Amino acid sequence: MRICGVSDIKTYTIGFEESPLGIDESNDAVEIARFYNTKHSAVKISNNFIEENFIDYVKALDRPSADGFKYIFG
Repeated sequence: MRICGVSDIKTYTIGFEESPLGIDESNDAVEIARFYNTKHSAVKISNNFIEENFIDYVKALDRPSADGFKYIFG
């Protein structure tokens, strides 16, 4: 993006407060954002938030997807 002239690059990460399998790449994303000097925003969500908003998440999908479920249900 910088090669194309973009100087104000914004990056975002959603992490998990309590990941049952230890899957949370938000710390890696912060390091990468520092390396590339982007304006980074990170949000941590809880399991309660996921449970309370799960139906809305499924309704918002543009196509059926099982991404993420393979980690929970194997």
